[in-house]
Parts: sequence; C-alpha cells; structure tokens
Amino acid sequence: LLKVKEMYPMIAFWCVGCILFQIIMSSSVFYCMYYLMNPGLIATYMLVISISGMVGVMVLMPILLRKVKGSMKKAVTFTQVIACVCYLILFFVGGSIPALYILTFIACMFSTMTNAFRPMTVFGMTDYVYKTTGEQLNGTISAIGGFSYKCGTAISNAILAGVLAATGYIANAIGQEPEAVLIGINSVRFLVPLAASVLYIIFIQFYPEKKMQELTANSEKAN
Repeated sequence: LLKVKEMYPMIAFWCVGCILFQIIMSSSVFYCMYYLMNPGLIATYMLVISISGMVGVMVLMPILLRKVKGSMKKAVTFTQVIACVCYLILFFVGGSIPALYILTFIACMFSTMTNAFRPMTVFGMTDYVYKTTGEQLNGTISAIGGFSYKCGTAISNAILAGVLAATGYIANAIGQEPEAVLIGINSVRFLVPLAASVLYIIFIQFYPEKKMQELTANSEKAN
C-alpha cells in the first residue's frame, strides 16, 4: 500500500477535510459567546450550520456531481472556492448578524460536503489500489481513512486551544476578553477554514481520477 504514491496526499486530504468541518463546529460556540458577546445566538447559529450542511449534502451535492460528471477534482474545487470567498468576507463582516447567517449558510452548504467526499474518495482509492497492485486492502484503507479523520479532529481542537492560550483567553469573561483573543477567535472561525479549504483543493489534485478512468476502460475492453 505504501508503494502507491497517491495514498500520501489522499491521507492528508482526509485529515484536512476533518479539520475543515471540526474547526467550524468547535469555534462557533466561542465565536458567539466572546466575539459577538451573545451566548443566546449559539443555538440559532449552530442550527444554521446544521441545516445548511444537510441542504448541501442532500440537495446540492447530487446536482453538482451530475454537472461535473462525477469528477471529484471539479466538485471539490468548485465547492471550496465558494466556501473560501464566503470565509474571507465573513472575517471582515461577521459582526453583522444578517451577513453572518446568510454567508455562513452559503459557506456551509459547500464546505460540509467534505464529509461526503471523504468516504467517496476512500472507496475510490480502495478500487484504485486493487486495480494497480492486485491487492484487496479495503479494511486497511478504510482504517487509514478513519484514523486520518480522528487526527483531523485532534488537530482542529489543538488549533483552537492553542490560539486561545496564546492570546490570553479568560474563561467566561464575556465582554472582557483582550483584543488579541477576539482577533484569534475570529481568525480561527474563518481564516483557519479558509486555509483548510485551500489545502483541500491542493490535495484533491493528486487524486488519480484520470488513471481510474483509464483502468476502468481497459478492464471493460478486456472483458
């Protein structure tokens, strides 16, 4: 398996996809409490994130995959570019509640698709490894995909905790946090997902999509 060079960027792809999703969920509570100084917004804001994610995966994703003819590279690139634009705007205007809700809804519709892209690419790599090496490594690749996801969760939590510690976070000091903490929370909420989306786009370019199509075509000819 380790001789399949495409596995390495795909492991990073799965890990970054989890960071992208988890950092949104973990930082949003702190964002509402300390940056917006309104804990009452937490439930509504998390509901916006959840509903937009369901709309993205259940409604938009099937339409998008048909439009790009099943191309993972095109689908990931398209969705994450839109998410990046939204995150960049939100970094500067997130304090406006209407803008926050609208742009978060749009961003999460596309960024949450990472949760569906991961199992799809895990399955794709399983098939690719079998066709290129002749080895059935379904369980191993699935386990690596799951481990990468757990690594992403740990990294995202470490990023948030590290930024809070470095900027002088004071627990439960709503409205009294140092300016550095507010800047840090705003950055973790929007700039970290933006950076993760950029990395996500870069890593998907190593997905052996064209080789998979060629292998499938050759297999069909042989049959």
